[in-house]
Amino acid sequence: MKNVYFLLIFLFICNILLAQADSNIVIKSATKNIDISYNTKTKKVEVVEKVNISYIAKKSNANFVFTEFYDEKTKIQKVNYTIDNKRNVSNWKPQDSYYQSNDIFYSDARVSYFDLNLPKVGSELSITYERVTDDPRYFAVVYFSENYSVNFTSIIVTIPKWFKADIKEFNFDGFDIEKSEEDLDDKKITTYKGKSLNAFKSESFTRGNSYTYPHILILSKSASGPISEEYFTDLSSQFKWYKSLLLPETDLESVKTKAQEIIGTAKTDQEKINLIYYWIQDNVRYIAFENGIAGFRPDYASEVLKKKYGDCKGMANLACQMLKSVGIDARLSWLGTNHIAYDYSTPCLYVDNHMICAVMKDGKPILIDPTETYLSINESAERIQNREILIDNGDNYILYKNPERSYQQNLIFINNTLIVDGNNLVGNGKYLMKGE
Repeated sequence: MKNVYFLLIFLFICNILLAQADSNIVIKSATKNIDISYNTKTKKVEVVEKVNISYIAKKSNANFVFTEFYDEKTKIQKVNYTIDNKRNVSNWKPQDSYYQSNDIFYSDARVSYFDLNLPKVGSELSITYERVTDDPRYFAVVYFSENYSVNFTSIIVTIPKWFKADIKEFNFDGFDIEKSEEDLDDKKITTYKGKSLNAFKSESFTRGNSYTYPHILILSKSASGPISEEYFTDLSSQFKWYKSLLLPETDLESVKTKAQEIIGTAKTDQEKINLIYYWIQDNVRYIAFENGIAGFRPDYASEVLKKKYGDCKGMANLACQMLKSVGIDARLSWLGTNHIAYDYSTPCLYVDNHMICAVMKDGKPILIDPTETYLSINESAERIQNREILIDNGDNYILYKNPERSYQQNLIFINNTLIVDGNNLVGNGKYLMKGE
């Protein structure tokens, strides 16, 4: 993915865009009970989120759309509703289908949805459902705001003593949010209560929601009870998990053959880097493809080469494999664009959303992002400037801070020389665009 690398972030954004808040509906109360527990049947640690939300109509015949997204790591279950304490439809169940978007070529994201009509002013719609995530790595962020303005909300997080996790708070200043903790023998319960929260808004050129809206991150570290497992205790363990997802290439010969054809008689490393980078820019199309673990795992370089399309991970992998095949030290690299407020001091899957290729030259990386169609080899897109980049370094990693570039990188030069010749305006003009 180019701007949306992790499916989790994508699903959250889609939920906001698909169900834009109707100003004629307000949330009276919202309760989210989040429990980390061990499932004896699946023998996995699960995160079970039980949600109960009550909506109030501010006008008659107010329309309401319920949408909840999930994927192969999560499921939505036990969805029920009442209007004014009455269930209006017998044998009712929500619709379920794959989610489609013009920005996504393919995704395994699914949506559970239904729409209702609140008949009169003051009608109260109560919805309950459960979201179950079968791997704590994939559950992290919980927002206090909703698609509608909220009068009152409570978030209750229950963590058993055999499970180690941290709760990190963001953007609480200026909001009416109270916190309390209860430390019991077998578990710790953290309760947040918030009042008078505005609805999410989606506007062009604004920063990501993680910069603005109050939320918490539940950072799962390890389990040492019914099951022993390490999640993300620190950045090293997160990097190790990323590396575990990489599959050995099956057809490097075709990649090498094409790379040799591209570089031709080029002699210097810089010539080879330039030729391969620009060839991928010109010949491989960026298409977001998100399918289960492929939302985190790069496609084979040979497959991207054959199909002539890929997402950011596949295109970065193709660049790395091509460059390595001609003797260049190229490495896969993970990063979060400036849409995300977090950095790698917060180890979780919400930290990054993009992948590029880094060429190590004289101890410093040259950043190659083939998804940027027009940037030259020495330029860096604004969205990844001043961002931390996690560069593969074998069994370890290099954490590199991509410096901010001058505005001079992105300039438009217009130089027109015009004269009046009788009734005509004639002359010559030059129009030059640089950078993005």
